[in-house]
Amino acid sequence: MDNVIFDRFTFCNEVYAEMYDDFAMLSDEQRRYIEKEMKNKATIIYLYADDEVLEQRFNYRGDDYVTLDKLKYAKGKYEQSLSKVKDLEVVRFDTGKMTTKEIVEHILLTY
Repeated sequence: MDNVIFDRFTFCNEVYAEMYDDFAMLSDEQRRYIEKEMKNKATIIYLYADDEVLEQRFNYRGDDYVTLDKLKYAKGKYEQSLSKVKDLEVVRFDTGKMTTKEIVEHILLTY
């Protein structure tokens, strides 16, 4: 459990299980257990962007699975889920204001 990266962690499950039938939902007990195991060992890195930036990126890239409305809904659900986190540090980076390189440099220098 040293130096592990979980892409999306339990929050992805909480957000997308409500939106798509092919996502299995973790129970609150399972989620609490996982977060307890990570307590004092993990930092959550949350990358986000304003709705306008998300819309520009979506229109440029497109997506076969996610609609723009679902993307904005998911962003709101992530915010809700992260607001309930009590025992883990959450660090937020606005990808509309920082480049990938700037974010990586900040993470490497800080953590």
